[in-house]
Amino acid sequence: MKPNTKNQKGACSELLVQAFLLKNGYNCFVPCTHNGNRDLLLEIDNHYYGVQIKGCLASYAENGRTHQRYKFNFMKNRRRHYPIESCPIFALVCLNTNTIYFVKNTGQKQLSIRCDKFNAELERASFEALIGDIS
Repeated sequence: MKPNTKNQKGACSELLVQAFLLKNGYNCFVPCTHNGNRDLLLEIDNHYYGVQIKGCLASYAENGRTHQRYKFNFMKNRRRHYPIESCPIFALVCLNTNTIYFVKNTGQKQLSIRCDKFNAELERASFEALIGDIS
């Protein structure tokens, strides 16, 4: 059974990221209130980083492309980005494969990832790159 509401999809995505971080020895905390800028805080070497989590269930096919992609929107709303100061990390979750892609918030609007590339290897490599970049 798949999550059938936006809230269920969001909750599944957030719990997968929390489990991944905890399994890899990092503390993470869920804010008591949602201000919309971050879904959780990640502790790295006594510093705290906001993480915005984006989840998807379905891929999309573009005309002229041979591979389907997962598309993630990084805009808070139509005109605003997530602030880099309070949310320096995005965790992109594919609920079909239960894998995560970690990416630094640089003010980008969106990101597309090929379905066949969204796997455990990408998850591990993106997390290691993110930790190396932040530390």
